[in-house]
Amino acid sequence: MSVLNQPFPKQSGCFGFNLNQESSSFGSYDGFVKQRHQVDLLTRDDKQKKQEIDGLLSEAMNNLTFQEREEQQEFLHGVDKDIAEEKDLIDNALHDLDAHLMRIKNGSVYEIAERMNPAYVNS
Repeated sequence: MSVLNQPFPKQSGCFGFNLNQESSSFGSYDGFVKQRHQVDLLTRDDKQKKQEIDGLLSEAMNNLTFQEREEQQEFLHGVDKDIAEEKDLIDNALHDLDAHLMRIKNGSVYEIAERMNPAYVNS
């Protein structure tokens, strides 16, 4: 099993930020500073563990072949080559996009430009 495919603990919220509305720290600068201060309070042991983990990850990535490393990077960034898209799914998505664009163009500059010169806008 690759290092990047190993299970990891799930953090609540976006990037570990607490998105609970009941929390007084959400959306406030003071809450951000408090959370940032907690991160800055890492003990020497915590910093040492972090460096050790970083070293292990670097070593594991360096031991992979170029192809394996490329696959892991693509997986990490969500651009796997193994994405199977069906024609119906793509057609439905394009139809939804077209409907959305038609809804938002009413009264816009785009609509005015389309009336002035449809060939330019639709080319």
